[in-house]
Amino acid sequence: MPWVVTCEVPKALDDNASEEARTRFAAAARERIRMGVREAASSGAGRIFRMEGPLECEIRVSDELLVKRAKRWGFGVSGSSVRFLAKDFESLLLKAVKLAYFEPAVYAAAPLFLPAARLLLAVRWNLPYGKW
Repeated sequence: MPWVVTCEVPKALDDNASEEARTRFAAAARERIRMGVREAASSGAGRIFRMEGPLECEIRVSDELLVKRAKRWGFGVSGSSVRFLAKDFESLLLKAVKLAYFEPAVYAAAPLFLPAARLLLAVRWNLPYGKW
């Protein structure tokens, strides 16, 4: 596939490398990836995969929990099929993730409890908050 642009990043250092060597390696790897992205963007190959909206999605589920969750999200449900419309591929993917993993109330509260959970984890494992 001649239109595929690749970016090689050397294998990570071994466990015995110094912290300074690891920092230099990580910086060099980030720069190599950054250059690879620039190269891919300017290659003229264009986007290989593009889905133009609006998109109609139908997901067949075998779990009654997902059918109930789909109803709570306001998606159309018919038997074991869940249907929804999305303006583009990104919103289709977000809706599918919401269906698979989140209750509406939990999703709505996430901006409130995620910072608290990060702080709790930082305290529990003595990590500097905001550094990870």
